[in-house]
Amino acid sequence: SAYEKAVELDGDKPEHLSALAAIEAHLGDLTGASRLYEELLDHSPGDEAARLALADLHRRSGDLEGCRRESQRVLHTTPDDPRARELLSRCNNPVRD
Repeated sequence: SAYEKAVELDGDKPEHLSALAAIEAHLGDLTGASRLYEELLDHSPGDEAARLALADLHRRSGDLEGCRRESQRVLHTTPDDPRARELLSRCNNPVRD
């Protein structure tokens, strides 16, 4: 896509990887989106928004352990994060969306 080409030309800027991952997820490519969020987290491991997005992708694809792992990583550094707590609860008590 044109966006992927722009990312190739401008390097691995976190905001580009994040935007492309969100587009992939919106289009239903959960595997592609997960790969992009993992790449982003390789460059910016403290990006909690990306980590929570990855956790939610794990949840949506049925990987509840991956969802728990990523949610707990956020809670390790930010114990009161309401998004991480909500996501962890959804991973531990799965209900079909």
